[in-house]
Amino acid sequence: MGARKFHSLGSAQLLFKNIKSVYYNNCNETVTLPCHVNNIQSDDTRELFVKWKFKGKIIFTFDGPRNKSIPDSGFSTAKINIQELLKGDGSLQMDKADAKLGNYTCEITELTREGETVVELKYHSEYKTEDEHRIIVSRSLGDLRAAWKG
Repeated sequence: MGARKFHSLGSAQLLFKNIKSVYYNNCNETVTLPCHVNNIQSDDTRELFVKWKFKGKIIFTFDGPRNKSIPDSGFSTAKINIQELLKGDGSLQMDKADAKLGNYTCEITELTREGETVVELKYHSEYKTEDEHRIIVSRSLGDLRAAWKG
């Protein structure tokens, strides 16, 4: 094997795109938690390490030097697109069944530089209340009856 090339990295801090929260609803089969680094410089995933946490517990790890992804058993469908990491994208994707509402922390290390961002996963119902849902359904049914009578 040839010698590994290491980059001379300027800033010691990775800078993240600021995304405070994302929503999902019943229509989603998967959930994606965004994690985008603006100043990634590496061109080799072996120089990267990604850690996702939920409530302080590690739920997913990508160990670049070992080229190994390790999801926690409670988040068994969790994954990242390894090739997108080189573009600064460490977003975590998982089946809706594994997703839990709350704050997730994405930590990325690139050689000696590191940083983290927090994103909150929220549920978005089409209707805010049951009454609102009934009103919309009854209005829709009324509109259909009027159209049929037309």
